[in-house]
Amino acid sequence: SINPKADGTLPDSTKKRLTEVGNWMEINGESIYATRPAETFGLNGANLIRFTRNKDNTVIYIFSANWPGNNAVFSLTSYRSAKLNSAKISKITLLGNGNTALKWTQDSAALSITMPSAAPSVCQYCYVFKVYLDKAVALPARPSNLTSLSTTKGINLKWVNNSTKTKGFSIERKDKNSKTYKQIATVSNTVTTYVDLKKSSEGAYAYRVRAYDAKGNSDYSNESTTQLDR
Repeated sequence: SINPKADGTLPDSTKKRLTEVGNWMEINGESIYATRPAETFGLNGANLIRFTRNKDNTVIYIFSANWPGNNAVFSLTSYRSAKLNSAKISKITLLGNGNTALKWTQDSAALSITMPSAAPSVCQYCYVFKVYLDKAVALPARPSNLTSLSTTKGINLKWVNNSTKTKGFSIERKDKNSKTYKQIATVSNTVTTYVDLKKSSEGAYAYRVRAYDAKGNSDYSNESTTQLDR
């Protein structure tokens, strides 16, 4: 929503907003770019919490829309000790607060983080905690051998489950006019086939599949493209 004036210049209010966004991203961008969905999408309590993880699954980012309070204790049941399997937290920092390690405790009830004495001045719209793990949280292996076959009834998909930890599969599709995949279905871990009943009159669909468990998603399977019957 960037609207220039008639002479092509930007209003001062817009320039201020863009500058503030840029300042926030300069410090917190690592928690967004090249990250992946975390185990828990978010919590809608007083602080409005969201989570991401890095590509290697060795860092968890915790977003809080509100400042928990100077020197306050910020507790999260989402990352109590049982939630990380055998991985352990090695350090927690607050982006924008230097590399200073925060005090924290973790037990079977909650992860509790002690806030610094003041909030980072350039992060007033959202505060991001960086949780370092001593090793990656294990995720299911990616599915393999994905195939797709067009029939008169739909597109028959089939793949191989390569993990005993899989709780289910997410199926994604992209048509010839789209640049991005969209999830079309999820199935349980006992199923390695799916029939996509939605077909256009002609063209091609590309498919990919991810395995998931309570800790997150695997990498994608191979891509399978099917030319649709007219």
